[in-house]
Amino acid sequence: MRKFFYITALYLLPLVSFAQGVTKLTSPTPAVGTLFEFVTAMLNIVIRISIPVITLAFIWTGYLFVSASGDPGKLKIARGWLVGSFIGAIVILSAIIVATIVKNTIGQLGG
Repeated sequence: MRKFFYITALYLLPLVSFAQGVTKLTSPTPAVGTLFEFVTAMLNIVIRISIPVITLAFIWTGYLFVSASGDPGKLKIARGWLVGSFIGAIVILSAIIVATIVKNTIGQLGG
């Protein structure tokens, strides 16, 4: 029943959002004027959120290894967390590197 309520509320939300009197669209972020500034701002947000999350994932993985005490089932779970944390860190950091390279390359081309 709750799921039905939430789905109905989200479906009807545009009907009750009375956006009258808006004559022109303005940027919600006045400090961001170009696409490159927007990408840089989003990249900074991703970095500020992902680095602590990655750190907590590795700390949790260490706790799982310590608490396993040689139990093969728990060690398998801890290894899974280690691999997942490592892959997540690589994906996030490589995305940051690729975005920076693309941004700098397009910036040098005059875009």
